[in-house]
Amino acid sequence: MPKRLPSTYALDEGGERRFDAVTVRLSGTANRVRAAHVRASAGPPGFEPIPGTEQALPADLVLVAIGFSGPERDAPLDQLNLVEDARQRPR
Repeated sequence: MPKRLPSTYALDEGGERRFDAVTVRLSGTANRVRAAHVRASAGPPGFEPIPGTEQALPADLVLVAIGFSGPERDAPLDQLNLVEDARQRPR
């Protein structure tokens, strides 16, 4: 099978993919972000930022994607009496 990257709405609307980019800081005012400052990375395993490669990308909104860290602890989940593993994931 050929390796292919699926398209997303952002790409369909003119966005672009950036691989091996590390966000080093955000700038703007106390109430609003204006830019995300990124550097190229050296790649795995450490993804260390490469000095001298910083770019400022205009931004109005920044979403933090940290991955799935487990379900929120709320009454419906507790009422199910599910058995969980060490990472608090239902089994």
